[in-house]
Amino acid sequence: MTTPLSSPRVLFVDDEKAILKMLGVAFSREPWDIGFASSGQEALAKFDAEGPYDVVVSDQKMPGMTGVELLRILRRRSPLTARIILSGYAEVESILDAVNEGFVYKFLIKTSKLSVIQHTIREVVEAAQLRRENHRLVAELEAQQAEVSAAEALAAELDSSDFAWLGVDLARSALDAMPAGVVVLGKDDRVLLVNAEACRLLGAGSSSDLLGRVCDPRELSDRADLLMRQASIETPSGWSGTVHVLWTGR
Repeated sequence: MTTPLSSPRVLFVDDEKAILKMLGVAFSREPWDIGFASSGQEALAKFDAEGPYDVVVSDQKMPGMTGVELLRILRRRSPLTARIILSGYAEVESILDAVNEGFVYKFLIKTSKLSVIQHTIREVVEAAQLRRENHRLVAELEAQQAEVSAAEALAAELDSSDFAWLGVDLARSALDAMPAGVVVLGKDDRVLLVNAEACRLLGAGSSSDLLGRVCDPRELSDRADLLMRQASIETPSGWSGTVHVLWTGR
């Protein structure tokens, strides 16, 4: 089953409240988890408190920390976060240097048409969401491969007899937990396996009192106080016998 993608998380950073309000309205219909910060320091605090965002859209010229400085820090802290600068013409040169260095993924000018800004940010959000999902799937695959490797290593340490005894132990535990009695007879009607409830119903002190004994199935079916069902079984190796399930008729 495919796990649905979670809502993309987008953080807008600008020291101008009017710009943040405009961006909030522009993307209000998007199925995103949108956050707002009025400074680089507040944006970093949100990352620390709320976890990483898929996309950060930041102004460049802000008090205390520029947008490029913020995105440079976020590149180290959260490499999967897509980083966008939304700023004015005056900072173009310094921003383009940051784009070339890889700190900034996209550069948008505030005076661009709103439709252009919306389209570009939507494209970046979609790409970031797919990148995050791919990263998650790769991590899951690596974890599954690690589990398979661990299982293979365990199998290499165990020989076939170990697995055989493990299977017998599990079968015995399962049978003893059943509310009905179970008796397994071989071709010669010798008791090969018996569970705790069968011992109780047949009045045996323990399974050792019955194991290896010849038991005529008719004796079981003739018991007036017991109901019984039986079935023939045969293993791939050619062994055959019968399974008798007993329970009280009272």
